[in-house]
Amino acid sequence: MADLLTIENEYGSAVFAPAAGAGLRSLKAGHGSDAIQLLTGGDADYDASQHPSSGGCFIMAPWPNRIRDGVFEHDGRSYFMPENAPPHAIHGTVNSLPFTVDEQTSTTVTMRSTLGEDWPFDGSITVLAELEGASLVQQITIASDGESFPAGFGWHPWFRRNLGRGDVSIAAPVIDRWILDDQMTPTGERVPPQNEFDIRERRIPDIGSLDDCFRIEPGETTTLEWSEVSLQIQSSLNVAHLQVYTPSGSICVEPQTAAVNAFQLAARGMEGTGSEVVSPEHPLVGSTRWTWNTR
Repeated sequence: MADLLTIENEYGSAVFAPAAGAGLRSLKAGHGSDAIQLLTGGDADYDASQHPSSGGCFIMAPWPNRIRDGVFEHDGRSYFMPENAPPHAIHGTVNSLPFTVDEQTSTTVTMRSTLGEDWPFDGSITVLAELEGASLVQQITIASDGESFPAGFGWHPWFRRNLGRGDVSIAAPVIDRWILDDQMTPTGERVPPQNEFDIRERRIPDIGSLDDCFRIEPGETTTLEWSEVSLQIQSSLNVAHLQVYTPSGSICVEPQTAAVNAFQLAARGMEGTGSEVVSPEHPLVGSTRWTWNTR
């Protein structure tokens, strides 16, 4: 039976499932009976060996979001990934893999895994999570064990839309938005945010209004506001994309190093995709800090 792993301090707690992609299952702001659950399904009973399809927070690596038709090129060769969301490969290869726990204290945990059998290159992913006061800091490192390869990563949290006293609002430091085609992959065109896509000022997005990829000002803060608590998301400079998805019951605000279908966009010569090349000498490292304030 797989085990869950909890880190906690006087400001909050986080529960991880190492056997299921090192996924974050619960994030609570506050301590004891007054703690507020921020993640969809975070207080439910769940299987620690399986990640829920629409709850918690899972890691997307070694690419975030979609690869169109599951194919990308690197150094003159084509590589084909399983189309687990036909016609696309989606959300990377690690979110169902078992991670080993390398280190753990009451407030920190380090977990590690390979990139899985479906990824055609030898490499590893390391996840460091730490509670620092009223913040959860998560750092991801993707490393190559041999050949170079393209890489990106992101976090896919399902935050609760409503904590009991009204729907959440979002304000994000958006630069522009990737125009998506009918297959939900970028055409290569970027436009300034307008109308329902303009989330630069605080707004409550309608259910179903967004499933879009934005470039954001590097290092600037995205804020989620509920009546009960506010949450600030601030990431390292290379985590400069944000996917925002508004299904019923949740809001997914996903810090990412790269755009949707970034590998193909970069191969077409597009700028600003966030696609990086990892080699043994140059791992890809990035982090996100989620800070809460209860009211």
